[in-house]
Amino acid sequence: MGGVAGGEGASGKGIGGTKKGSQQGIAGVLLQNRLPKARVLYASATGASEVNNLAYAVRLGLWGPETAFASREAFISEIRAGGIAAMELVARDLKATGLYMARALSFAGVEYDILRHELTPEQVTVYDTYADAWAILCAAAHKIAQASA
Repeated sequence: MGGVAGGEGASGKGIGGTKKGSQQGIAGVLLQNRLPKARVLYASATGASEVNNLAYAVRLGLWGPETAFASREAFISEIRAGGIAAMELVARDLKATGLYMARALSFAGVEYDILRHELTPEQVTVYDTYADAWAILCAAAHKIAQASA
């Protein structure tokens, strides 16, 4: 259902230009909307690689009332503008709340050094503000999930 959003980007723009949403994806979203109490499990091999691949996941609370994004289109547009770093943040936060799981690639043979960066007081303030905002968003998503259960 990853092609539900159509549009531009890795899963939405073809040789002939912008694509329409896939019929399979649209049907999946319509089914979710028509069965609001049905349990849904999203499974994707590419969920965190391109923002359009999350467009069918309407029940994750990524957009809509009481979120940072008024609509799916706003979510896709703003996360796409943020690039891979924004997608990484979305995936990280979904994982932290238990809404997203991903298998790990093997780290066999990987070598690394720990690099520490001491944050300035201003950087700590920015991080704390961001963390507080996400805590509010996650609490709202939890509230929405509880209300619709």
